[in-house]
Amino acid sequence: MGVTIHFEGYLRDRVSIKIVLKKACDVGKAFGWQAVDINESCIEMTRIIDEEEVPYIGPSEGVQFQPHPDCDPLRVVFGGDMFLQEFVKTQFAGAETHVRVTELLREIEPYFIDLRVEDEGEFWETLDHALLTEHMENTNAALAAYVADNPGVRTKVRLPSGHIVDAME
Repeated sequence: MGVTIHFEGYLRDRVSIKIVLKKACDVGKAFGWQAVDINESCIEMTRIIDEEEVPYIGPSEGVQFQPHPDCDPLRVVFGGDMFLQEFVKTQFAGAETHVRVTELLREIEPYFIDLRVEDEGEFWETLDHALLTEHMENTNAALAAYVADNPGVRTKVRLPSGHIVDAME
């Protein structure tokens, strides 16, 4: 339900991993985001490719930020195949955080064969702050209506993964 940015793509080459992670850390630092390295010799991830779940087991290299206390973690983590697939819900963190996440993605975009971004706030495509704000306000109104109709529902629930669920019974 909440406004989320989904992104995925393959890097152009192996050298780009270090460059992308350095650029991401530089942007994160400029925004005051602390970087946490994510480097594992064997990680298990499930990716969705062509609407099919595809397991990945292997090494990973990347970085994670917490752009705002009410935002999903922003992970820039590559498998050994140089593929990145992540999402970050910015709904509860506001438009400014959403814009900053897209700024980080724009900074690293040139190093990808094709970085595909699906922005539910439409900011990536339009750079329209008013449209992004409208999406967030409409989603907040829909969530408030849902909660009003379902009094036992909790909102903005953080899962162990760090991701936030809009509503949970």
